[in-house]
Amino acid sequence: MTTKKILFSFDEDSYKNILELQAQLGAKSIAETLRRSLEMMSVLETQASEGYSEIVLRNNSDKKEKTIVAPSFFSRKKKINSENRAG
Repeated sequence: MTTKKILFSFDEDSYKNILELQAQLGAKSIAETLRRSLEMMSVLETQASEGYSEIVLRNNSDKKEKTIVAPSFFSRKKKINSENRAG
């Protein structure tokens, strides 16, 4: 795999959020944190493009479930798809 170096600039709050996520993930670097975040975003993009709009989380201990609806993500995806069809 070939690697590329990329320079990012983040405001202080965003940088703090990345460091917190890095700690939560146990990631060795910010690059790993961003890479894993991009992988998850790619999965969500794919599912949204197929019409899915909710994420169901299940707690393996007590089997309780929560459903997450991300309206801004999914409505943005619909808007992009509509623009692509019109263009």
